[in-house]
Amino acid sequence: MLDKYDSDEETKKEMMTFDQRLRMINELDYQNWLNTSKTSGSTGYNKQVSALAPNKTELPIVMHEREIMENIENFVVTIVCGETGSGKSTQIPKFIYESQQVSPWKFYCGAESIAMVGITQPRRVAAVSLANRVSQELDTKLGREVGYQIRFDNANVSEGTKVKFMTDGILMKEVENDFMLSKYSCILVDEAHERSLNSDILVSLLTRIAHARCEMSLKERESKQASIKAGEHT
Repeated sequence: MLDKYDSDEETKKEMMTFDQRLRMINELDYQNWLNTSKTSGSTGYNKQVSALAPNKTELPIVMHEREIMENIENFVVTIVCGETGSGKSTQIPKFIYESQQVSPWKFYCGAESIAMVGITQPRRVAAVSLANRVSQELDTKLGREVGYQIRFDNANVSEGTKVKFMTDGILMKEVENDFMLSKYSCILVDEAHERSLNSDILVSLLTRIAHARCEMSLKERESKQASIKAGEHT
């Protein structure tokens, strides 16, 4: 007899609970961002969004940008499957990057800074080449908005990096020092179907981290809202 927590139905119910919490977090963050932007007069929009490669529309994945982003923003875990060459590895990080510029409140890390998008690759060559490609399409110097980190080479990541390509091992090392991966808003595990030891361990860790972050974030937002309301009544 299977334990109830091993059944598909119980797993679905658990994931739905976390998805609902994520949507609540988004709503609270949006209200906070509106209040902040009104006082500062800034919307966080960056005109660099328009500096994209002209051949972007030729990739099949672009036709599904809205669907993919709606799932990323409203669900804890999103799985994207597509043919080789459809543009998953280069375009999805760009979708999220562009969304950061238009709706920064969705990607806050702490009070003000916007968290990075992390993309893991099973091979160092892939991490380097994809970082180069995405930085070219965004018309930015490698190591600024877009960077990469591999073993023995962390010179191509700066404080202003928003899209970071890396190997599975690099992210696992970061988990040792920061289990909640507080510097990241999204983690993309590319080529997860190859099922290496590192990727399997990483997916297992990310499942626990995603749930823990969701619970912690909701408590923080609710506490903040409660303190704001208490201040209004005093």
